[in-house]
Amino acid sequence: IPERKIPFSTEKICRFIGIKLKDEDILKILELLEIEVENQEGFYIAKVPSHRQDMAIQEDIAEEVARIYGYDKVPAEIPQSFKPVSENKELSKKRKFLNQLRDYMIALGYSEAVNMSFMSPEDLNLFEIPENDVRRKYISLMNPLRQEESIMRTMIMPGLLRNIEKNSSRGIEALKLFEIGRVFIKNNNSVLPEEPVHLGIISKKEDFKSPFGEDLYDFYALKGVINGFIRHLKIQTVEYKRSPEPFLHIGQSADIYIDSEKIGYIGVVSPKLLTAFDFKTKPYICMAEIDLDRLFNLYISIKLTYYKPFSTYPPVKRDTALLVSEDYEIKKILDLIKSYNNELIEDVYIFDVYKGSGIPKDKKSIAFRVTYRAFEKTLTSEEVDSIHSKLVEQIISETGAELRF
Repeated sequence: IPERKIPFSTEKICRFIGIKLKDEDILKILELLEIEVENQEGFYIAKVPSHRQDMAIQEDIAEEVARIYGYDKVPAEIPQSFKPVSENKELSKKRKFLNQLRDYMIALGYSEAVNMSFMSPEDLNLFEIPENDVRRKYISLMNPLRQEESIMRTMIMPGLLRNIEKNSSRGIEALKLFEIGRVFIKNNNSVLPEEPVHLGIISKKEDFKSPFGEDLYDFYALKGVINGFIRHLKIQTVEYKRSPEPFLHIGQSADIYIDSEKIGYIGVVSPKLLTAFDFKTKPYICMAEIDLDRLFNLYISIKLTYYKPFSTYPPVKRDTALLVSEDYEIKKILDLIKSYNNELIEDVYIFDVYKGSGIPKDKKSIAFRVTYRAFEKTLTSEEVDSIHSKLVEQIISETGAELRF
C-alpha cells in the first residue's frame, strides 16, 4: 500500500478545532501518532502510515490533533464566523416580516401550502408566459425524477393551482391557500440564480355563499387581504393597474405597484387556463403573487410615519353615478377626484360598477361616494352641493362621461 501524503496548514487545523495551538504542539502530536511531517514553504506535508487508511484530508488530521489534545479542553463556544439571528438585524427584521405575514394569512382563514420547488416547462406554456419574460429564464435539473418536475420553479402559482385541482377532486368546494417560498431565475452574470422570496395566494369556490352576506372568495376580497397587510406595513402608495398577464381574466385582473415599482399581480383565473386542469365544474378561482423581497425593501426604506389631528366636525357625503364606455379604467376617475384642488375632500371610493338592464350595451355605470369635511366648522348642504357639482362637471368634461339619474 503506497504511503499517503496530505498537505495541511496549522492555521486551518486550529480553525477547524476552534482553538489556537502552537505549531510545535501540533507537530509533537503528529509525531506521537507516527506521522512524519515535512516543512514546506508556508505549509506542511504529512506522510500518513499505510495502516491509517482513515486519514485522507487535512480535516482528518485536525480530528486526530483534537482527539489527542483532548476534546474536554476545547471550549464550548459558538464559532466567531456565525452570528445568531438576533444579532443580524436585517435578517432578524426580514424573518419577523415573513412571520407576521404568515400569521396574518392564517388569521384570515388561509391554509399554508408547502410545495416542491420544481415545475414543468409545459406550465409556462399553459400560463402563456411570453418568450421574453423573465420567468422563461429557468434552470433545468440534470437528473429529474419526472418531466413534471424537471426545472426549478420561476413562479409559485402552478403548484398552488394543482393543489386546488387535487382538493377539488376530493369534494372540497371552497378553499383558501397561500405559500411563501423561493423562485429561481437564471442569472447570466453569475453561476448562482436569483432566488427571490414570493408569496402566492389562491382561493376557489363553487357556489359558496357566506352566511354573513359577504363573498370571502372573490377578487375584491383578495384585494382587501393584500391591502390589509400593506397598510399594516404603513405603506400608503399602493396602486392597481390593468394587468397584461395572459392567464388572468381580462377586466378582472391588475398589477400591483408601490412607488411606481411593480411587486406582483392579482386576478381571476381565465377560463382558457381552467380548461387545462381537471375541474368537473367551472370554479371561480382568484390568485395573486407578490415579490416579497421587493415589498420588504420598500418597507424598510419608508420614512417615519407622521400623525395629524382629525376633524371633530361631522362629514357630509355625496353619491354620484356616471355612464362611461365599457373598457374605461375606473382608476382614472379616482385619480381625477383625488387630484381635484379642494382641501375639503376627505375620502373617495367606488361602491358600485354595474352593467346590465337599463344600461347601454357598450356602457357601464360607475357609482362613487365623496366625503367632505372641514376642520373649522360644520359644512352646510349648500356649500357641499356647490363643490360637488363643480367636481362632477370637471369629471364629465375630462372623461366624456354621462350623468346617470
